[in-house]
Amino acid sequence: MRRLLMAALACTLPLAAHAQTTLEGYHTYPAHKPWQEEIGKRFVAAHPDVVINWRAPAQSYDDGLLAIARQSITGQQPDFHLGGMQLLREFVSRKLIQPFDDLLVGKDMAALGYSKEILAQGQVGGHQYALPWGVSTPVVFVNTDLVRQAGFDPDHVADKWDSLITAAGKISKLSPDTIGMHWELGTDDWMTQNLLLNNAAPLLSPDETDVGFDNAKGLEALT
Repeated sequence: MRRLLMAALACTLPLAAHAQTTLEGYHTYPAHKPWQEEIGKRFVAAHPDVVINWRAPAQSYDDGLLAIARQSITGQQPDFHLGGMQLLREFVSRKLIQPFDDLLVGKDMAALGYSKEILAQGQVGGHQYALPWGVSTPVVFVNTDLVRQAGFDPDHVADKWDSLITAAGKISKLSPDTIGMHWELGTDDWMTQNLLLNNAAPLLSPDETDVGFDNAKGLEALT
């Protein structure tokens, strides 16, 4: 069965290549093309017997999933896909992707930067289907002038949630036109997941049959 690897290019795993191996690569978002293909060039430089053909990038993670689902009907899916980890289960449930546990046997993944927590992001049902290789994180922008006016140190106000929220409350009282804090949830659940997961409140129970943040940790995160 043809194996589709997700986000596997960034891992320095040796591929079993013959005289020349041609890989079809597919990533998401046209704006990512320059650096995605630059990583591909570096991979090929380290593996001269490998050639990468890049397909036109998908407009979004969802578009990438749909395109691969259609291509799989005629066996034309790419060899590896750089897509959104939130869709990993969709790939697995539709049998569009194969696990590659065998490629990790005997390799020190921690030395390559893949801790067990990072590896877990690409696992479904105890099998490794993908390797995270790009990390997004929320960023706090602080108006230093307002923070000082409220009596706080801009260099440390965001060290803890409690101090940040307290400062925001006092900033809001500086004037009727001042808002102490704005939390942008975005167009999906990514920011909500950040709140929960960074507070040790999982989305699902261990057996994945119930909500996992219906507890004190989940309430604390959402509060």
